[in-house]
Amino acid sequence: QEASSLLPDDDDATTTNTTTNNTVPRFRSISAGKHHVLAIDSEGRVYAWGAGDMGRLGLSDKKHRGVPTFVAALHAEARGVVFDAVIARETYSLAFSSTS
Repeated sequence: QEASSLLPDDDDATTTNTTTNNTVPRFRSISAGKHHVLAIDSEGRVYAWGAGDMGRLGLSDKKHRGVPTFVAALHAEARGVVFDAVIARETYSLAFSSTS
């Protein structure tokens, strides 16, 4: 499945998704690795989907996800931090912020 088919294509910027309160925001930044995708929404929140083995999605398990899933643990650790960039590579993920 192409990555573009996982993104909303309508003007209201949302689509159904049971993993994140039934909506997926329009993303402002996306990074695609070999096996997974990371994205940041307009409020600086990080989402991940794809192959979860090796824990690369940051979702506290190794399950695969077919839809963008909010990375809640990252935001719990970084209370109030707005993320600016994400990088998805073959076996790991990075999220960057200019705030502390």
